[in-house]
Amino acid sequence: METILCIVVGLFFAASIYLMLSPHMVRILLGVSIFGNAVNLLIFTSGRLTAAVPPVLSEHGPPTALTAEGAEVPGVSEAASAAIIEGSEAAHGAADAAGAAVQGAADATADAAHAVMEAALSATANPLPQALILTAIVISFSIFAFLLVLTFRAYQSLETDNVDDMRLAEPTPTVPPLGY
Repeated sequence: METILCIVVGLFFAASIYLMLSPHMVRILLGVSIFGNAVNLLIFTSGRLTAAVPPVLSEHGPPTALTAEGAEVPGVSEAASAAIIEGSEAAHGAADAAGAAVQGAADATADAAHAVMEAALSATANPLPQALILTAIVISFSIFAFLLVLTFRAYQSLETDNVDDMRLAEPTPTVPPLGY
């Protein structure tokens, strides 16, 4: 999925640069807009694309699973939770049979719970790129609206959207004297 989005980002950048090199203001404006969308998609792609646990809390808290001791572990599927419970029960059974290995089994259970917590944290979606993209969308929309009004006013004043023809509004350069 990330490969496809990287190709799309490259196409967006190429199309936006092609449009921004045009002498017409409307095409330049569309190029700036597509460029902003390409940057947003690039940030989104770099923020890890997984079908992960969302970084949003529901009214019941985050999605959870239970360890053998009944401790909740956020973001873990039921199958992973069952596998850890079976592993910790086997460790407790071995500890009861050995008697002296109770502390080792408890350490193994704690290590398994720590591994599950690490897996849960790596499975959640990263909220930072999402927040950056949301902010960038608002800023790019306001810049687009400003450039659209600026382009419209320039078209009304000069009756053209060609950048080369807009040079008529500039004063002609005066050549300095060649000798004194």
